[in-house]
Amino acid sequence: MVALFQADGTTPATDLSGATVVSQTTGSDGLYNFTNLPEGGYVVKVTMPAGYSPTVNQEVDANTDDDTDSNIADDLGNQVYASGVVTLTIGGEPASSIDTDGTNGNLTVDFGYKPSGRIWGVA
Repeated sequence: MVALFQADGTTPATDLSGATVVSQTTGSDGLYNFTNLPEGGYVVKVTMPAGYSPTVNQEVDANTDDDTDSNIADDLGNQVYASGVVTLTIGGEPASSIDTDGTNGNLTVDFGYKPSGRIWGVA
């Protein structure tokens, strides 16, 4: 389960029409996408499946525009993890060569996790 919050991390995010952004369940590919968002700061929270834990290497700064890192900033307990604040700006997001969606979207906030008990890292 992936959910989007305002920069304070507790207030649910709203879209351009004022509607609360609906949480999503990712597919087996792990992809998710929140659309129709106004500029501003956001926190992404993910609930990992039972029996999984975060990968070893984490990049706390969710604004790195790197599509290959894992952006867990906080362990909120009960398998829930949060990114740092992601700041979205019109025309100021990663280029299509980085995340395939143009400069008005950011598909680089990632959450790496693995079956518990296994050690993975990036060499």
